[in-house]
Amino acid sequence: MGESKGKSQDYVERWEGGFVRTDAKGRKVYVIRRMINGKSYKVSTQVGNARATMEQLKRFEVDPEGDNPAGAQHEAPIYLDAPLAEEFLVWNRNVKKNSHEWLEKQQRYLAWWADHLKGLDLRKVSLVDHIKPALKGAGNGPHRIAVLKSVYSWLRKEKHLLTVNEAPTFQTLVVT
Repeated sequence: MGESKGKSQDYVERWEGGFVRTDAKGRKVYVIRRMINGKSYKVSTQVGNARATMEQLKRFEVDPEGDNPAGAQHEAPIYLDAPLAEEFLVWNRNVKKNSHEWLEKQQRYLAWWADHLKGLDLRKVSLVDHIKPALKGAGNGPHRIAVLKSVYSWLRKEKHLLTVNEAPTFQTLVVT
């Protein structure tokens, strides 16, 4: 309940699910702070009353990755499956005019990534938890990285299915 300000703690009081901060207009905003399965979460509930905040906390604890403070469901998951890979390759062939040789390599790396990211919504893939462990010990790392970065870029810029915040490769994974 003591007031504390700083980089890691911007709260003015605590509540059962985390802390309360004040917004630019001086209003209370409840923030959920939890560690679940080794992952740290700090999520604004976007509400300022205790009852609505407790409802939000219950939803969050059921599905922290899929939780939406507005209460609405996220869009359908995006999986790196055969239809998505085929659509990506067709776009690379017809729009990007990739060479036949590069298209064949991309097809192999897409299959490899599909195997390593099987069942994962591409919006929720983590660089630390999924991508880097998959790359560890894998040959041709730069090509594998280039293909995955290209898929995420295509999903953001061409398909408009992802935001920058949902793309774990955006400005984080470097082809070396």
